[in-house]
Amino acid sequence: IILTIYKEAAFLSLNITTDYAIRIMMYLANYYDPDPLFAPDGSCSGKVIADKMNIPYNYFLKIVPRLKDAGYLISFQGKRGGYVLTTPPEDISLFDIIHVMEDDFILNACTAPDGQCARNTPEFCAVHYVLSDVQNSIDNTLKSVNLAQLAVDNAQSL
Repeated sequence: IILTIYKEAAFLSLNITTDYAIRIMMYLANYYDPDPLFAPDGSCSGKVIADKMNIPYNYFLKIVPRLKDAGYLISFQGKRGGYVLTTPPEDISLFDIIHVMEDDFILNACTAPDGQCARNTPEFCAVHYVLSDVQNSIDNTLKSVNLAQLAVDNAQSL
């Protein structure tokens, strides 16, 4: 997560690497096959995915290993080579992809899993409860959106 200052306003944003990973996974969701023997008709080659999703190819090559290590995709070599999802798109949420690509997706240090509070009193801090509610809302929203849902909208732009 990056804190960005834009026109005197601060906002949290995903790293560009995470944005690209989401695009890659959305693209592949359109070609999901539960029992692939090879990538579908060349439409899932790295160069095609990078081009269609407007991702620099060299950057694509740096992102794919993390998604493969997480078990979300595999690659095939050769003439019918390319990339395919190993998990049904409806079983992969935005939260899952972000979790693979970002160290932590937290609003504030006190909402992190280890709950570090600068005051060492999160149980007495009114702001902590508000931020925890916001963090839970963000997490639950990201968990409720899966690749199958996104692929429907994304398919229209391919």
